[in-house]
Amino acid sequence: MNLILSTFSDYVLPVLVLFIGGAIAFAIFIIGKKKFKSNKEKTFRAVDEKDISVSPAGVYVNESIMKFLDYLHMALPQEFIAFPKVGVDQLVVPGKNRIAYNAIMSKYVDVVVFYRKTMEPVLIVDLIDTNAGVESAKLMDRDVAAVLKAIKLNIVEVRLEKAYNIETLRHQLIHKIPDKILAEINMSMKK
Repeated sequence: MNLILSTFSDYVLPVLVLFIGGAIAFAIFIIGKKKFKSNKEKTFRAVDEKDISVSPAGVYVNESIMKFLDYLHMALPQEFIAFPKVGVDQLVVPGKNRIAYNAIMSKYVDVVVFYRKTMEPVLIVDLIDTNAGVESAKLMDRDVAAVLKAIKLNIVEVRLEKAYNIETLRHQLIHKIPDKILAEINMSMKK
């Protein structure tokens, strides 16, 4: 009888400890799940209009940039389209090392020229405003320039003017568009 009790207590105590430990773990899981669910509901709830405190940003681009875009579209072949204020994080995807990507988050380039057929970015136009006065405002951010160079996206600097010579602007741009894109356009024109 002592042998049976001794063997029984050798097994019951570990089983009892496992059972109590499992019950505690299950309770922690249930409490954590409820807490996560309530936090998730708070995070994803719709914004109440009375809680919004914003005002309009004003104009998207100024008149001199709009004038430049008009000239730019006249200078470019119809196979290209340009958009102002494009986020650099829309032009690249992060690699294994996110340091460079994080450095360009929320930064913009002045104008991006895209190949219409694929909407592949083919050229960056950095607008130089000589009226800005501050030298740092005239230069492209170093991190942005480094990231664009890493993906082999050429940058053309153009001074903002009252008027542009279309042929000069076309020459300035076409020589910076990748040869493979220009060859593809030439091949499609021959068909």
